[in-house]
Amino acid sequence: MQETPLYTQRETKSLLTLGQAVLILTVLNVILFIISLSLGRYKIDPIIVSKAILGILFPLKSEDKLIATPRGKVVNLNNFVKVFPNAKNLPDASHFRDPNVETILSYKPDLVITTYQTPIKKLEEAGIPVVLLNLESPQLMLKSIQFLGNILGKYEQARQALIYFNEKLNYIKDKTISVNKKATVYIAGANILTTFGGDFYQTYLADLAGALSISKDLKGGKVNVSVEQILLWNPDYIVLASYCADSVDDVLNNPKLKDLKAVKNKNVFRMPSYILSYDLPTPESILGIMWLSDKLYPQIVNFDIEKEARDFYKNVYNFNIPPEDLKAVIGG
Repeated sequence: MQETPLYTQRETKSLLTLGQAVLILTVLNVILFIISLSLGRYKIDPIIVSKAILGILFPLKSEDKLIATPRGKVVNLNNFVKVFPNAKNLPDASHFRDPNVETILSYKPDLVITTYQTPIKKLEEAGIPVVLLNLESPQLMLKSIQFLGNILGKYEQARQALIYFNEKLNYIKDKTISVNKKATVYIAGANILTTFGGDFYQTYLADLAGALSISKDLKGGKVNVSVEQILLWNPDYIVLASYCADSVDDVLNNPKLKDLKAVKNKNVFRMPSYILSYDLPTPESILGIMWLSDKLYPQIVNFDIEKEARDFYKNVYNFNIPPEDLKAVIGG
C-alpha cells in the first residue's frame, strides 16, 4: 500500500510557503499523528470541512465521513443534497472565517479540513487537528485531491480523479496551442465592476481554457475596477460568475459598456454552476474550463458540454444528474 510521506514540522510549514497542500497540526501531536497515518494506525473517520473543500470529497468517495460543514450562500444546498442526500442532516459547523471552537469541538471530529486563509490559532489551542489547503489554482486543487487521498486512504480514487482532469486539460492544451492570438476575457465576480487578480483561481482557469484573463496583472485577489478600466481593456469576451449580481442583459444593455467588443459581438455569458459556480476552486471547475474553451474556440475545441457534464457527475461525483438539471446548468 502506498504510504503517506513523513513530514517534519519544518517541512510541513514549508509546503504552505510553496502554496501546496498543507498539513498543520498542534505542535506536540504533529510527528506522532503523521507517523500514525503512514503506518495505518489511525483511521480518520468523522471530519468537518469548509465550503471550499466540499467538492474535493466527492472524487475521493469520502463524503460519508462528513459530520458537519458550514452553510453558505455560494453552495446550492438543493443540488448538494441531490448528490449527497445525507447533507440535509449535517449540522452547521460555524463560519470558518472565525471558527467557533466550542461548536466544532461538540462534534468530536478527527480532523478539520479548510483553506489556508482560515485563522486556526483557536483550533490549534483546543488540540483540534487541522488540514489547510491552498486551492488557488487548478494545479494546487489537484495536488490537494492527491494529498487528501493520501491521508484519507483513498489513493486509487485520487489517482483516477487526476487522470480524468489531466486528460481534459491536455486535450484543451493540444487543441488551443496553435491559436495565434488568445481571446481576452474579463471575468466578473460579485458584480460587473468586481474582477480577479492574477493570484486567484479565475485567472488560471482562463489560461487553461486557452484564454488570457484581461485582469491578470492585478494583485489582491478580488479587485474592484472602474468602467473606464474595463473600456481600456476592451475584452473579447465577458464572463459573469454564476453569483454575479449583474445579468447578461444588464451588461448588454448598459450604455456605459456599449463600445466594448464583447458587448458589440454579444460575447457576454454567465458561468454555469451546480453545487458551486464553475469558476470556483473545486473539481466542478474542470467543467468551467471546458465550457469556457468551447465558448472561445468552438471550431477548435468542439466539446459536447452536455455529455461532458453528464460524464463528470457520473464518473467523478458518482451521481446521475437529472436531465432537467443538466439542461438548466448547460443553459446557464
